[in-house]
Amino acid sequence: LLFCYNSVNNSCYKESRPAYFRPLLYTITWTVILLTIIGNLLVIISISHFKQLHTPTNYLILSLAITDLLMGGFIMPQKMSQIIDTCWYYGDFFCKFYLGTVIMLCTASIIHLSVISLDRYYAVCHPLSYKVVVTVSVTVYFILISWILSALTGYTIIFLELNMKGIEYIYRNRSKSIKDLSQHVQTNEQKKDAASQRKETKAAKTLAIVLGVFLFCWLPFFLCNIINPILNHPAPPITTDILAWIGYMNSTFNPLVYGFFYSWFRKCLKIIALGKIFKADSSRTKLFMLITKLFNVTPKQNVLLPYEENYKYNPLLPCNT
Repeated sequence: LLFCYNSVNNSCYKESRPAYFRPLLYTITWTVILLTIIGNLLVIISISHFKQLHTPTNYLILSLAITDLLMGGFIMPQKMSQIIDTCWYYGDFFCKFYLGTVIMLCTASIIHLSVISLDRYYAVCHPLSYKVVVTVSVTVYFILISWILSALTGYTIIFLELNMKGIEYIYRNRSKSIKDLSQHVQTNEQKKDAASQRKETKAAKTLAIVLGVFLFCWLPFFLCNIINPILNHPAPPITTDILAWIGYMNSTFNPLVYGFFYSWFRKCLKIIALGKIFKADSSRTKLFMLITKLFNVTPKQNVLLPYEENYKYNPLLPCNT
């Protein structure tokens, strides 16, 4: 038998693997880690550098990308080592710090995904009041609150060794909140006219993509952690580790959902790849057409068109992305 620490009594067993297993797993996991880091770095650089992208929605995406970058750069390498070697080599304190950071980043990701989804819903369904209500200062306030709540949730649960039922209670309440929100949207949708329903359908597609990717990655892990204790822990630790890794891959997919689906991000990629980002005034590059140009109106004319006419010619007028 192999042990993680041969000199320590009652050390954990180290599983024996085939010779080809380690190189194969290292190749796969490092590829996922690099994709996560590079994808989120590109999102961060694009939104930070180009002034036209300095909008409330994009600041939320920027904060989410930072969350996913930390997941890919700090959490995933440790989990990779644990999955491949089946051992934890970093001590008790770092283990608690690591688990607290995992919960913090997962909680931050959930909050950011929820806020971005609601932001898009409000932008499509309430376009006239959107720019008045959702400002940069309001967005920064929500970002700070989300990080503070996430840090308190993660590190408090781990370092105070709170009962795991508390975590289960938290996530059940979050699931119930999401379900109630969906029912509320569905009820309101039945009361709208045909034009409003078309707008809400566009918002619903965004919500479906966001929640669909999140559930696809994290639902197996949550179900395993709920069912496993009930069945007296029949699942081996490697199963929960792999499911956790799949959950972490949500950070790999987020740049695809919030980045590659936008035309401006593809333009940013081209500018970065060609090295044009280092040119003077590259931050002022126009990545998409201004609203005034859609109606052949210059900013000096200061013409305000009726909402009905705006909607007739451009249903997605509030959404520059």
